[in-house]
Amino acid sequence: MVVLPTATVTPQPLAASVNGEGILLADFEAEVARLQAAAVETGTELQPDQINSLVIDELIDQVLLAQTARNNGFRLGDEDLDSRIDALAQGMDGTDALNSWLQQNFYTQESFRNWMRIGIEASWQQDQWLAEIPTTADQVHVRQIFVKDQGEANSAYQQLVAGVNFLELAYEYDSLTGGDLGWLIPGYVFYPQLDEAIFDLDVGQFSNIVETEIGYHLVYIEEKEANRALTSDMQDKFREDRFDALIDGLREASNIEVYVAG
Repeated sequence: MVVLPTATVTPQPLAASVNGEGILLADFEAEVARLQAAAVETGTELQPDQINSLVIDELIDQVLLAQTARNNGFRLGDEDLDSRIDALAQGMDGTDALNSWLQQNFYTQESFRNWMRIGIEASWQQDQWLAEIPTTADQVHVRQIFVKDQGEANSAYQQLVAGVNFLELAYEYDSLTGGDLGWLIPGYVFYPQLDEAIFDLDVGQFSNIVETEIGYHLVYIEEKEANRALTSDMQDKFREDRFDALIDGLREASNIEVYVAG
């Protein structure tokens, strides 16, 4: 009897590995093609290394989120996935329309199915995180005196030290709003050094001169309020910061290997 050699499956090339779960090179290249097409359509200029970096980072983040969802007990059965794809096809006037869209957007049936699965798992985990975003936070009401000349900043500071009322002086520099920055939470101000100065102060105190790349600032705390309702912009900031921090934590705790240039 002739013994035939056992056939072996040639592993598909990978773009990256995330905790042992591979991201196929073919899927990476297809995503690069999609982003390139979108950049052309919107007139956005992106260099090849930028596109590669954006794509591989996004694919890794999606896999990390999907893995976390599974670890947290989320299970997406094949029947559920099939029903979601069927619903998508119905919304696009049938399977033929969906297949045409897949071809135009560099998907195979298999890669699209995998993309859907990862996306649903990742979205579930992201929703769990974002559900924990608070609706209130401790806030401070801030005014500032802003000038672009250091000498003028020094003059304003000396007047404040001499006892001039901050609000009155602020209206001299900004007759419309009196330098009113409104209610703020930590991290909401773009410049870290200004943010730090603001939240080092108590009510009725003003800061030393804070220099940023746009000029010179003196800030004053008009009032504080615990558990004040967050604006939609503030909630967006909380979401962004929380998501970034949690993704960074996942990356630090994971074994990630990247095989493509970024």
